[in-house]
Amino acid sequence: MNTKKETTARSGQPQAPSHEQLWSCLQRYLVFDSPDNRWDKLVNLLLKQFKSDKLKPKDFLEAPLSEQEKIFCQRFGPNNEQSLKQSRIFNLFLALRDFRTYEPAAFDTWYLSLPPEYSSEIVNEDDAGFLNQIVQRMELTSSQQAWLEHSWRACPNWSCLSMNGPWDKDPLAVFAGRALRVCSEMPDSLTADDFMKCCTTLDQLLTKSRAKLPASFQPEMVILVEGPTEAILLPHFAQLDRFDFTASGILVIPCGGTNQLERRYLILRDICRIPVLLVLDNDAEEKINTIKDILRPHDRLFVWRTGEIEDTFEINFLVKLLNSYLQTLASGGLISGQDFLPEERRTFALDRIWKNRALGKFDKVGFAEFIKASCQTATEIPDEIRSLTQAIKELKSKTT
Repeated sequence: MNTKKETTARSGQPQAPSHEQLWSCLQRYLVFDSPDNRWDKLVNLLLKQFKSDKLKPKDFLEAPLSEQEKIFCQRFGPNNEQSLKQSRIFNLFLALRDFRTYEPAAFDTWYLSLPPEYSSEIVNEDDAGFLNQIVQRMELTSSQQAWLEHSWRACPNWSCLSMNGPWDKDPLAVFAGRALRVCSEMPDSLTADDFMKCCTTLDQLLTKSRAKLPASFQPEMVILVEGPTEAILLPHFAQLDRFDFTASGILVIPCGGTNQLERRYLILRDICRIPVLLVLDNDAEEKINTIKDILRPHDRLFVWRTGEIEDTFEINFLVKLLNSYLQTLASGGLISGQDFLPEERRTFALDRIWKNRALGKFDKVGFAEFIKASCQTATEIPDEIRSLTQAIKELKSKTT
């Protein structure tokens, strides 16, 4: 171990965080993110808060993980034994959920990014025995074991959620507060059996709370779409079709185009256990064929037959919506179906119509929000969107 680096790392004495800073830290644990990205972002958050010149970012980043964890806990960790107990149990529960969500390769990536002086030091022998019981029971890989121990040591102060703060009424904080009350009932001398029973109770609590929680927390399925229009409209029309994305733990991620969607999928394919559904426009045949070749058996690809999501609307209904939308923009004169040329993509036609009216570029997001507010019955769901919702339901049913 590099003693100089270790001593330097210990010398940093960061001040106690504000509630806003602590909430920013806790939120990193409550969003869909790979283990290596999560720890990197927590480290960056920590380094931004240092007020002492005694600790340099380079020294911290090169210090052994055990030293980084100690400084992290000085900054964001529990301040008494009761808080430490609750927070550690909840943090371990989140670690076990990570094992369900991510492939072992995801933890290998995090493990290999650590400084070479990685230390698996445990706080005391009792802790080591308890954690080893879990490792043996779950047959964890070495990198998963390291993540479990890391989650035990680098533990934020979850018990702060019992106080007033920027987390007030946030559904994630409400869930975490209820979970901590369950954790507080665990005996001081924990066994693997105690912990697994606690996790079962917390899983049940998560299931009951699912409909009130954002899908970005512990998702059970991911849908990759090209742009924000799909991210706005798909959950809304599914809701009209009596299928709640949030309650089903379905996370929709807009990627910003076909190439970005493919790159995002390649990352998720290698690190995620949960199923992924990709939704593509039909104008990129070569890219579609490439993605078909790399799909995992439990993933799916859906391509709009008509072009893009805007092309799925029946033309008269679309024109009606557009004319209502134009009224909100105080633009006089109605448009008709004849303004849309045969074989022309709707988005190209809308850009042309908006330009001719001196309205600038057509606002796809603004119009999507207008459609969401205007369409409130199942009869208004385009047939192709209904078909996509059915495909999502079928994929989800195969993984539950």
